[in-house]
Amino acid sequence: MSTLTKILIVLLTLSTLFLCGIVVTKISIDQDYKQKNEELNRQFNLAKDKQQSAEEKLKNRTQKWQNTENNLKNKIASIEAQLEETKVELKNVERERAQLLQKVNSWASITKDFSETTDKQQQMFENTFEQLNKVKSEKVKLENQIEDVTSKLMEKNAVIDTLETKNKRLVEQKTELQNKIDKLLAQKPIEANEVEAEPVTPQPGPTARQTPRMQQEKALNGTVTNLNLEESMAEISIGSADGVKEGMKFYVIRGDEFVCELLILDVEPESAVGAMERVQYQPQAGDKVTNSLWE
Repeated sequence: MSTLTKILIVLLTLSTLFLCGIVVTKISIDQDYKQKNEELNRQFNLAKDKQQSAEEKLKNRTQKWQNTENNLKNKIASIEAQLEETKVELKNVERERAQLLQKVNSWASITKDFSETTDKQQQMFENTFEQLNKVKSEKVKLENQIEDVTSKLMEKNAVIDTLETKNKRLVEQKTELQNKIDKLLAQKPIEANEVEAEPVTPQPGPTARQTPRMQQEKALNGTVTNLNLEESMAEISIGSADGVKEGMKFYVIRGDEFVCELLILDVEPESAVGAMERVQYQPQAGDKVTNSLWE
């Protein structure tokens, strides 16, 4: 075997090993991008499910408040009808009272003309006066009833105003949540394209196993400052001035234990608000937050 043939065999072997290394690297890169794509799809589906759940809750609550409002309106209409009936009865009582007073005056004149019937007329007058007192008592009771009905009507109107305010607040919360979700959904494709456009150059040594995001993303650290457990939201102490952006993911850590993840939805210069995900423990104010678990 000549020396040239041996050289060609060695070169062919080296080329084969080099091509195998390139193929292995390509497969590893493809798997990495596939995992990232699956993670983005999972986050998108999770956000979509939360949106549907929020819309369903809002619809149920709106229907409940509407039913309550209709019931209150029906009760108010019934009370108003009773009030009108009470006013009519009061007018009838006043008319009867005027008639009784007229009879009393008539009986008084008759006693003057007919002295022989004085005792009888006196008894009739006393009876009439007793009836008049009863009428006055009934009038007082009716006036008290009218005051009670008026007070209850004012209370019902206050309840209706409260319900309308709560309904308006729910609509505003839905609009705010929808705007945040739209921003997040609009940002996801851009981040995916940016990741795909990054060049990947294999490097020797331990850094060859690091992803482009780990090489380029700056480590950000802060603390949890405020919590809204009903909405599964948390506020952190760092914001856009520190490099925080919407759509970024932070990890909440307490000591050496993982607490949960935060998906940033709203960013201010000195703070940011995120949605809790993968909750292992209940977050607390003062817990550490970071965007990198490798720091």
